[in-house]
Amino acid sequence: MKNIEKAQEEIGKNIRFIQSLLGLSDKSFYSGLNSSEPTLKKILNSDSQVYIDLYIQVAFLFGMRLEELTNRTLRLPHNFREILLSYHSFIDSEALLALSQRPKTNYAIERLLKSESLNDFMKAEKIQQEIENLIGHTYSVSTLSTAIQNFKDQIISRPAADNSNHKEYKLKTPFTEDHLTTYTPSYIRLAQYLSPNPNRHISFDILFKMFEILIQIKDAPKLGEDILRSFKRTPFNVTNVEIHFIPLQEANLISVEKRAGNDYLYHITDKGMDVL
Repeated sequence: MKNIEKAQEEIGKNIRFIQSLLGLSDKSFYSGLNSSEPTLKKILNSDSQVYIDLYIQVAFLFGMRLEELTNRTLRLPHNFREILLSYHSFIDSEALLALSQRPKTNYAIERLLKSESLNDFMKAEKIQQEIENLIGHTYSVSTLSTAIQNFKDQIISRPAADNSNHKEYKLKTPFTEDHLTTYTPSYIRLAQYLSPNPNRHISFDILFKMFEILIQIKDAPKLGEDILRSFKRTPFNVTNVEIHFIPLQEANLISVEKRAGNDYLYHITDKGMDVL
């Protein structure tokens, strides 16, 4: 029981970390989960009454497998919000609308601090433009000027060089990329490898099965019929080959070997192993 409680606590910490990294409000969060505020509070507080299916749902929302949410050293890129939105757009997710709501102003400033934009002095109007370029949302100049005051330990100011009544802002310590390895969640990583095709719709359910296909053949090749037998209501036929196998082949993640009769043996490629 203690191990379960520790895992739940770690999941709760990581979920809070990701929520902060995304600038995700509670409302956008539980809307993205198609859930409720009380349920979200239970998730964030690692409540023992939370069923594992709900944690899996949260992991899916973040493009992850459940075990990734238990990672004690989870490091995600500072532009994870943009990566996640691109992923949900790729799978045409119903959660995209909730996730793409405008983040809080402090989040917008924090994102700017993690770029080289403020290595030189700039006025609030320029900051407004830089933030819009970064996260795709606009904030009023007055709102940004007020929010910047919350970051006095990181930002210095001076009267604007054009002798106006405005101020210019700059990072106290110039930003440099730390080059530490960051982590791309499993399903997002797979989606990034797949070739975009306007005539093909890849839902999360399809993406999930594709990832499981790679897992099934990572140690040894398997027949297509044996692979799909592990999925409910997914027989090995032309339609399901086109849906689940062809995109993986086109991305050079798997290769296929024709056997006797209608048997096809699927192998994982080196590139496919990189996804895992």
